[in-house]
Amino acid sequence: MSFCDLLGNSQVKFRLQYMLKTKHIPSTLLFAGPRGVGKMLFAKAFAAELMGEKHKEKIEKGIHPDIHIYTPEGKSYTHPIATMREMLDEMQMPPFEAPCKVFIIDDFEAMLLVSSNALLKSLEEPLENTYIIAITSAPEKLLTTILSRMHKITFFPIAQDDVIKALQNHGIEPVSSKEISLLSEGSLGKAYFLIDNPKHLAKERIVDLFVSIEEGEYTKFIQILAEIEKHVESLEEGGVSLGVDLVFEQILYWYRDITILKAGQSSLFYAGEKERLIRWKNNHSIPLEKMIEWVGEAKVSLQHNIKLRTALENFFLRLGSFK
Repeated sequence: MSFCDLLGNSQVKFRLQYMLKTKHIPSTLLFAGPRGVGKMLFAKAFAAELMGEKHKEKIEKGIHPDIHIYTPEGKSYTHPIATMREMLDEMQMPPFEAPCKVFIIDDFEAMLLVSSNALLKSLEEPLENTYIIAITSAPEKLLTTILSRMHKITFFPIAQDDVIKALQNHGIEPVSSKEISLLSEGSLGKAYFLIDNPKHLAKERIVDLFVSIEEGEYTKFIQILAEIEKHVESLEEGGVSLGVDLVFEQILYWYRDITILKAGQSSLFYAGEKERLIRWKNNHSIPLEKMIEWVGEAKVSLQHNIKLRTALENFFLRLGSFK
């Protein structure tokens, strides 16, 4: 896959192509930006350009001996020190086929402290014809000593129209593609996740949640939260964090629709619930910005082993949903 085949982030394409043209290529690159915007695809495409045309077929098949890709492992979802030591040993070896070797480290923020320290020396003393491409969606979690030794390239969300076009090319109906693109927030990876997990786009569950609040049915409310949590936990390991994000996003879209109605607009995510939303509009006064802030705090609580249902319950109680 070449750069011209990749969706979005034209400014990244320009920077990488300029590096290749001028042959001023940093030995260590940091691809930073939201999940699902193509950072791994860009890394592989860049590696292919570094190695040359005759190596592209093997790279696309994932069998090239001079490209090494590392992802976090185990329940802790971290890069073990043993794996990093293997990578450092591999760096000392000459390339097998290509003129260079490329090491791609996905979810770089999942690097253990001891693993980061082991890698630090390689960043300080780069080897000839060896390139490291680190990928992260959370650069703020990286050590400053690591960040200062990497050439950062920032990725941005993909334009909504581009996501819609990609989904329609994937065979998704126009109405569904627009709905999915809204929830994906410029992440094609998140959009494809929703296609593969259609139950997660079941807005009816979120509507049922708001109906239980409107009717004061606290027991039903708790039951729905438990069902939502069970569904998210049933997702494969890499999908859980996406699943959590999408639950909160669908909840926020309810309040976003209320804000739109207050502004006299009618482009609603929950278009089929307009009458109910109007009733909520008349009884709801908390600004959307404040709720976005509270959602952020709820997500932080999940990092401290708080259950999803508990985080959601506290969020709604904070809004005064039950009095």
